[in-house]
Amino acid sequence: SNERYIQRLLSMYAESKLSPSAINTWLDCKLKFYFKYLAGIKETEELKEEIDAVLFGNLFHYAIEKLYQPFVGKRVEQHALKLLAADNRKIDQTVLEAIAVKYFRMNPEEAHGLNLSGQSILIASHIRDYIIQLLEQDSKLAPFDVVSLEKDYWAYFEVPVNGRTEKIKIGGIVDRIDRTSTGLRIVDYKTGRNLKLDFKEWNQLTDRDYNDRRKEIFQTLIYSCIISQAETLPVLPTIYKLDHLFDEEFDPSVIYAGNKLIYQQVASEFSEAFNRVLIEIFDQQTMYNQVKNTQKCSYCPYNKICRR
Repeated sequence: SNERYIQRLLSMYAESKLSPSAINTWLDCKLKFYFKYLAGIKETEELKEEIDAVLFGNLFHYAIEKLYQPFVGKRVEQHALKLLAADNRKIDQTVLEAIAVKYFRMNPEEAHGLNLSGQSILIASHIRDYIIQLLEQDSKLAPFDVVSLEKDYWAYFEVPVNGRTEKIKIGGIVDRIDRTSTGLRIVDYKTGRNLKLDFKEWNQLTDRDYNDRRKEIFQTLIYSCIISQAETLPVLPTIYKLDHLFDEEFDPSVIYAGNKLIYQQVASEFSEAFNRVLIEIFDQQTMYNQVKNTQKCSYCPYNKICRR
């Protein structure tokens, strides 16, 4: 019954976290959310012969975290990023380790013995190009302080459930947070080719039937909401769309109604939209059903169960 599912949700997220990615899954496909987070059916893990957006993102995240780790808690000047971009040996070693760990599933200490060939050489070359380009773009934005890398942030949100108020723990891992002269940048790296960094109405973020839902913006705003609870600085949702790194006028800012978004200025509007989503997730009357847009089923790992 739905009541049993709601109780399962509450028990799961009382101790762990309801992540922004899980909430996005709910908005994209409620049945996929059920399979993954309630039924506990794991996606098949396999060594992929060809690189895809997910694998590329995992490799890039790993490599850039390793390269930026020495900067955590420090001021990053332009010249430091220029020196790092020119350090071919360090970048090559880091990319090799990323491929060893995330592609071949080896231990980091085994990476030095890995000899790349064929497809893995192409992967390494692509990752290296994107790293160099990110360092170049970041050098234009310097100086800034790296506050954290791949760090877990969470907060409790009150949601009405079955006539009472429940505290739901929501959070996840934020790729990077920078302190700049204008505020705190909540940085999220994204590999999607068609994602857009602007929106005019909140239903563009939360309406599952919206043809081009800005799920990446929604996820970054959840992180911004969580972090803003303990911050006085302006919180700036920031999305590094990796393909945009090669643009001359690179700007990772999220744009709302034509202006660069500062979270505190839209906090009330976002809270209302977010609260509606949470209420829907925990509403006993909400059914787990198949998505209307069957195009989403083409890349869903559970499409064989649904026979879509």
